[in-house]
Amino acid sequence: MLPEPSRRDETLAEWLARRRWKHAKFYEMKRRGLAPDTLRPPGTSHVTITPAADAEWERRMYELAQSDEAKLEEERRTAQRRAAVKLAIQRGTHDPGGRKKARDLLPQIEFAPTPEQITTQRWKPGAAD
Repeated sequence: MLPEPSRRDETLAEWLARRRWKHAKFYEMKRRGLAPDTLRPPGTSHVTITPAADAEWERRMYELAQSDEAKLEEERRTAQRRAAVKLAIQRGTHDPGGRKKARDLLPQIEFAPTPEQITTQRWKPGAAD
Protein backbone atom coordinates (compact mmCIF):
# COMPACT_ATOMS: atom_id res chain seq x y z
CA MET A 1 0.00 0.00 0.00
CA LEU A 2 1.49 3.32 -1.05
CA PRO A 3 1.17 6.38 1.17
CA GLU A 4 -1.00 9.31 0.20
CA PRO A 5 0.86 11.79 -2.01
CA SER A 6 0.21 14.58 0.52
CA ARG A 7 1.95 12.67 3.32
CA ARG A 8 5.66 12.01 3.34
CA ASP A 9 8.04 10.30 5.67
CA GLU A 10 8.66 12.34 8.80
CA THR A 11 11.92 12.67 10.64
CA LEU A 12 11.84 11.56 14.23
CA ALA A 13 11.95 15.21 15.35
CA GLU A 14 8.96 16.09 13.10
CA TRP A 15 6.97 13.10 14.37
CA LEU A 16 7.75 13.97 17.99
CA ALA A 17 6.78 17.61 17.45
CA ARG A 18 3.46 16.60 15.87
CA ARG A 19 2.75 14.27 18.80
CA ARG A 20 4.07 16.81 21.34
CA TRP A 21 6.40 14.20 22.78
CA LYS A 22 9.94 14.47 24.05
CA HIS A 23 12.73 12.21 22.82
CA ALA A 24 12.88 10.53 26.24
CA LYS A 25 9.22 9.48 25.97
CA PHE A 26 9.83 8.03 22.50
CA TYR A 27 12.79 5.96 23.66
CA GLU A 28 10.88 4.80 26.75
CA MET A 29 8.04 3.64 24.48
CA LYS A 30 10.56 2.02 22.14
CA ARG A 31 12.15 0.13 25.04
CA ARG A 32 8.70 -1.16 25.97
CA GLY A 33 8.00 -2.16 22.34
CA LEU A 34 5.31 0.49 21.88
CA ALA A 35 7.01 2.97 19.53
CA PRO A 36 6.24 3.10 15.80
CA ASP A 37 8.51 1.30 13.35
CA THR A 38 11.35 3.49 12.14
CA LEU A 39 13.59 3.45 9.09
CA ARG A 40 17.28 4.22 9.31
CA PRO A 41 19.36 3.77 6.17
CA PRO A 42 22.60 1.89 6.85
CA GLY A 43 25.52 4.15 7.69
CA THR A 44 23.36 7.14 8.64
CA SER A 45 21.77 8.50 11.76
CA HIS A 46 18.74 9.82 9.86
CA VAL A 47 15.64 8.18 11.41
CA THR A 48 12.29 8.45 9.64
CA ILE A 49 8.77 7.23 10.28
CA THR A 50 6.61 6.41 7.28
CA PRO A 51 2.91 7.31 7.08
CA ALA A 52 2.11 3.58 7.03
CA ALA A 53 4.15 2.98 10.22
CA ASP A 54 2.43 5.96 11.86
CA ALA A 55 -1.03 4.65 10.91
CA GLU A 56 -0.15 1.17 12.20
CA TRP A 57 1.15 2.66 15.45
CA GLU A 58 -2.07 4.67 15.91
CA ARG A 59 -4.13 1.50 15.34
CA ARG A 60 -2.05 -0.44 17.90
CA MET A 61 -2.34 2.36 20.46
CA TYR A 62 -6.12 2.53 19.97
CA GLU A 63 -6.45 -1.23 20.44
CA LEU A 64 -4.22 -1.12 23.50
CA ALA A 65 -6.24 1.72 25.02
CA GLN A 66 -9.44 -0.27 24.51
CA SER A 67 -8.05 -3.47 26.05
CA ASP A 68 -9.19 -4.80 29.40
CA GLU A 69 -5.65 -4.50 30.73
CA ALA A 70 -5.57 -0.76 29.97
CA LYS A 71 -8.94 -0.25 31.62
CA LEU A 72 -7.75 -2.09 34.74
CA GLU A 73 -4.61 0.05 34.83
CA GLU A 74 -6.70 3.23 34.60
CA GLU A 75 -8.93 2.01 37.45
CA ARG A 76 -5.82 1.24 39.53
CA ARG A 77 -4.41 4.73 38.92
CA THR A 78 -7.73 6.35 39.79
CA ALA A 79 -7.92 4.38 43.04
CA GLN A 80 -4.32 5.35 43.85
CA ARG A 81 -5.08 9.07 43.26
CA ARG A 82 -8.18 8.87 45.45
CA ALA A 83 -6.21 7.19 48.25
CA ALA A 84 -3.53 9.90 48.04
CA VAL A 85 -6.15 12.66 48.28
CA LYS A 86 -7.83 10.91 51.22
CA LEU A 87 -4.50 10.67 53.03
CA ALA A 88 -3.71 14.33 52.30
CA ILE A 89 -7.11 15.36 53.68
CA GLN A 90 -6.46 13.36 56.85
CA ARG A 91 -3.06 15.02 57.25
CA GLY A 92 -4.49 18.46 56.54
CA THR A 93 -2.20 19.07 53.58
CA HIS A 94 -4.78 18.71 50.79
CA ASP A 95 -5.23 21.88 48.75
CA PRO A 96 -7.70 21.24 45.90
CA GLY A 97 -7.25 24.66 44.34
CA GLY A 98 -3.49 24.86 44.77
CA ARG A 99 -3.83 28.14 46.67
CA LYS A 100 -1.85 27.42 49.83
CA LYS A 101 1.56 28.97 50.02
CA ALA A 102 4.64 27.24 51.37
CA ARG A 103 4.64 29.75 54.18
CA ASP A 104 1.20 28.49 55.30
CA LEU A 105 2.16 24.82 54.99
CA LEU A 106 5.51 25.13 56.76
CA PRO A 107 5.05 27.59 59.64
CA GLN A 108 7.92 26.07 61.63
CA ILE A 109 10.48 27.36 59.11
CA GLU A 110 11.74 30.91 59.59
CA PHE A 111 11.73 32.69 56.25
CA ALA A 112 13.98 35.54 55.21
CA PRO A 113 12.43 39.01 55.35
CA THR A 114 11.01 40.61 52.25
CA PRO A 115 12.81 43.67 50.86
CA GLU A 116 9.85 45.81 51.95
CA GLN A 117 10.17 44.60 55.54
CA ILE A 118 13.87 45.45 55.58
CA THR A 119 13.49 48.94 54.08
CA THR A 120 10.57 49.92 56.27
CA GLN A 121 12.30 48.55 59.38
CA ARG A 122 9.21 46.52 60.32
CA TRP A 123 11.30 43.41 60.55
CA LYS A 124 13.79 42.66 63.28
CA PRO A 125 15.80 39.47 63.50
CA GLY A 126 14.10 36.96 65.79
CA ALA A 127 10.78 38.85 65.79
CA ALA A 128 7.66 37.08 64.55
CA ASP A 129 6.04 38.35 61.34
